[in-house]
Amino acid sequence: MTSWSSVKGIVCDVNGTIFSLKPLGERMQQVGLQESDLQVSHNCVCCHPWSCLHVANKEACRKCICMLSTCLCNNYVTGLQLWFTTVLRDGLATGASGSFAPFKDIGVYHLHQMLRKAGISGDHNKAVQTILSGFDDATCMADVAPAFKQMHAKGIKVSQ
Repeated sequence: MTSWSSVKGIVCDVNGTIFSLKPLGERMQQVGLQESDLQVSHNCVCCHPWSCLHVANKEACRKCICMLSTCLCNNYVTGLQLWFTTVLRDGLATGASGSFAPFKDIGVYHLHQMLRKAGISGDHNKAVQTILSGFDDATCMADVAPAFKQMHAKGIKVSQ
């Protein structure tokens, strides 16, 4: 158990952790990217207990971190989940290679790919901007404010 007195600060990401990405998913549907068209099968550690080093059964393995972070072990991911985890993956890979690319640039590229693969016609640039405008309406997850207040009360600094 962590002793709060030894914690000096907390670093957390913003998108999908502090703020919900649901508005982006809604806008994906608005431009014609339907969830049923975007569901893809995948294999993750949650779905394959033998790939997990510390557990022996699938139920326990559901507690593992999945590479597609929000798959919930249902063997498919939605378009929003696929887009977001692909952007994260490519951002990490770019950084690991010693390069840099802005989150937005990677996100725009993958949205264009999704629109093309889904056979969406029309102005893809406008569709991408419509989807990304969902960030303007992103709201905090319900547990964020109470958690931040608790950390502040304990004198813990939070950085994002």
